[in-house]
Formats: sequence, C-alpha cells, structure tokens
Amino acid sequence: MDNIVIEPEKLFDSCDQDRKGYLIPCDLQAVCPQLDDEEINFIFTTLDSDGSGRIDREEFLGGFQNALCHGENHGYPGIKRRASIVEINRKTVDVPSTSDVVHECLAESNDSMVMVNKSVGRTQEETYRSVSGATSVVDFNLPCQDEILQLYEKLQSTGMPKALSCFEKIVVSFCKEIQEQRDQNVQLQHAFESEREAYNRHMNEVENEIDQHITEIQQRAREEERKKLSHEKEEIRCRLEGEVTELRTNITKMKMMVKKAGTSRSEPANQVKHKLQNLSQENEVLKSKLAETHFELAIIKSELAIVRTDYESKKEEMSNDSKALFENARQADNLQRQLKLL
Repeated sequence: MDNIVIEPEKLFDSCDQDRKGYLIPCDLQAVCPQLDDEEINFIFTTLDSDGSGRIDREEFLGGFQNALCHGENHGYPGIKRRASIVEINRKTVDVPSTSDVVHECLAESNDSMVMVNKSVGRTQEETYRSVSGATSVVDFNLPCQDEILQLYEKLQSTGMPKALSCFEKIVVSFCKEIQEQRDQNVQLQHAFESEREAYNRHMNEVENEIDQHITEIQQRAREEERKKLSHEKEEIRCRLEGEVTELRTNITKMKMMVKKAGTSRSEPANQVKHKLQNLSQENEVLKSKLAETHFELAIIKSELAIVRTDYESKKEEMSNDSKALFENARQADNLQRQLKLL
C-alpha cells in the first residue's frame, strides 16, 4: 500500500460525467468523498494555474500526481491514499466477483496455488469491491488492512469457496459500516459547525446589546451628573452674590455712621462705640455665614466625589459582568470542542 498508483485519465473521466472537458471542486468531491474541503481546495489551487476556478483536462493529467505528492509534504498526510479510493457505481462499472476470478485463474493452469496468487496480485482492493449487490463507496483505509489481505490469501489457498464468500461479505459489510459512520461524523460535523455559527451570531448580538446598554447608561449618568453640577453651581453662585451684596450694604452703613460720628461731635462717645460694636458683631456674623457657605461647598464637592466613585464602581461591575459573559461563552465553546473530540 506504500506505492499507490492513480490513473489521472480514468479519474478525470469519472469526475467529468457531463463531458464538459473541465472539472470544478464539486466534481472531484462527488467521486472522492473521503477528501475533505481543505484537501479539495488545495488540489484545485495547485492545479488551477490561471485562477479560472476550474481545471482543464491537460492541467489535471499533467499535475494531479505532483499535487498529491506536494500535499503529502505540506500538511496533508495520506491525501494520496485517500484520493486513490474512488466511488464505484455498480450500475456503470461491471466488476467480476471473487469466485469468478479464482475459477478463471484455476481454469488457465493446473497449478492452482500459482494462479490464485496471481489473481490476488492483480488488485486486492478490486477483490474487496466484488461482492454482489455492493453499490456504495468502499474505503480500504482500515487499521488492520494488511492482516485482512493476508487472511484473504490464505482462505483462497485453502479452496473453501463458502468460507471465502462469507469472509468477503463480512469485510464489505464492515467497510460499509465504517463508511456510514464516517458519513454520520461528517453530518454531525456540519451540524456542529452550523450550531457554532448560530451560537457565535447570538453571542455577537448579546455583546452588541451589552455594549449598547453600557453606552446608554454612561450617557445617562454623564447627563445627570452634568445637570446636577450645573444646578449646584448656580445655587452657590446666587448665594455668594447675596452675601457679597449684604457685605457691601453693611460697609456702606458703617461708612455713613463714621461720617455721622465725625459731623455730630456732640453725640456721646458711648453711643458711637456701641454702634461700632454692633456693626462689628454683624460683620462677624456675616463672616461666620461665609465660612459656613464655604463648608457647605466643600461638603457638596465631597458628595460629588462619592457620586463619581459610585459611577466608576458601577461601570467596573458592568465591565466585569461583560467579561464574565465572554468567559462563559469561551467555556461553552471549549465544551463544544471537547464534545466534538469525543
């Protein structure tokens, strides 16, 4: 099985059932379903020299073998073996049965052992395909293929047609079951890919909704904070203007009283001192009110800092929630990959 021989001309004719004179990827995929999409794309990229999206007959015959050898050395091990397993349709290809091959070989010579070995040496894979009623794909990529072929040769040499026929049916049934399992795995792979794409789309939608929600909350918080700060600044400004006006009025009164004291020297000095004391007390009261105003302003600034801290903490919590959602999504993706491996 190391020296695999592929006839590109016959393979091209099998793929080009419509006799178009060229191949597209689905033609080769239909005849060689054991090749995956990446391998098909690799073969077509290698052979499609002009980038037309199709392969002419001359391009296929001249470069198919080299493309398979190139693929073996560049990340596609076993591509040559898988490409050699071609789908056989019994309606269009007439394959002789094993018993006919053996009897024909025995009829041509008196030495039965020599002729049986010659019939086995023709093509062992062709013998496996020869069970009557086998119209499906038979993949000979078996773990114990060499042992099966050796056992088949021994059964042929014993001259037991019933045991040989039963062995053939068992082997082909086993090959069919393997192919069915592979087809089922391909279907499950496609279903998994579609589910993963739907899940990724859903997660993208959730991510967009979360981002939009965070943006709206941030805009509302900034707008509320701006309005609150504007209102507080306006209140403080009005209060300070009132206090400044009151201070100016008191200063004017004090100047008038000093002026009166200078003009009316007959007024007792005690009354003037008393009025000055009253004015001084009023001035102290105004100063204390001004200090209280500054203290309230400091409190307001402190409350504003607390509000900002709450806003930052809320923002961080929402960011953590978003990260948690993304982490859950990543874990779910990992679980799906593990399920795929199982």
